[in-house]
Amino acid sequence: RPYLWVVRSNNRDDGFDDAGDERGMVVGWCDQVRVLSHPAVGCFVTHCGWNSTLETVEAGVPMVAWPLYADQRMNAVILSADRVGLALWERPPLGKDRAVVPREELTALVRELMEGEKCVVARKMVGHLRMRLRLLRRQAGRRIELSR
Repeated sequence: RPYLWVVRSNNRDDGFDDAGDERGMVVGWCDQVRVLSHPAVGCFVTHCGWNSTLETVEAGVPMVAWPLYADQRMNAVILSADRVGLALWERPPLGKDRAVVPREELTALVRELMEGEKCVVARKMVGHLRMRLRLLRRQAGRRIELSR
């Protein structure tokens, strides 16, 4: 499947862009809201910062939550409990490549959200959250207008 992978330049190893996988594109930056709003996006692998979480819910996109620190872990717990996505938990480095998350595990979660049984549930649940978020924003806007 085609993919877009955003990796800051200072986090790339030498040769990272030359992996030879023609299905994907690796970039240093993108307009996240614009990308998430595109109908071709099937899921989003995110560290689950609050802004990214809201942007993803507003776009109606299921998430693979890969939290690292701070509020990200709590957001990942909430998203997986609400069945809006699946959580990927970091562990002490494993194996000879010292991976904190095996690529097979990430691949399995992305596949599950794209085509597995949890795909339908996650899309439905994120759709409900999307509608609630839009309703709350409209209500907040009205309150702001009335208070002027």
